[in-house]
Amino acid sequence: LNLSFLQEPATVDYDVDNTVISLALEGLGNWAQTVSIPETLKRNLVRMLFPTLRYLGNSSIGVKRSAMATLTRFAIHGSYKNVGDLLRCNMDYILDSVVERLKAVTLFPSIPLVLSAVIESADLYELDDVPKDLLPFLNDIV
Repeated sequence: LNLSFLQEPATVDYDVDNTVISLALEGLGNWAQTVSIPETLKRNLVRMLFPTLRYLGNSSIGVKRSAMATLTRFAIHGSYKNVGDLLRCNMDYILDSVVERLKAVTLFPSIPLVLSAVIESADLYELDDVPKDLLPFLNDIV
């Protein structure tokens, strides 16, 4: 089973079955749950956060739920308070991933979805700097 679709580029076939995507995301969550040392999980989050976040914007409710369940398990087993805390504490890694992908935005068309997911999931709406009505314009920015 080839799971390269979790890492993205546009050269990957985007018609991957939603069930396979959900199972792959659940597999990441299972791995997070079996890691007995939170520091080990935290070291590996750098590679797993962005691919998981990009599926929060998926059109399939099942895929979205799997992505959120996986992020929740990352938070719980990484000793974070909640998903928002997980994202806020790892914002530097997330932003690095976004910046790298912006350099080749045509290969990474899910950037607006990831930004939307981060804003929503990290509870950034509480900040006056990120009003909720800006989300529809993220697609236009990128």
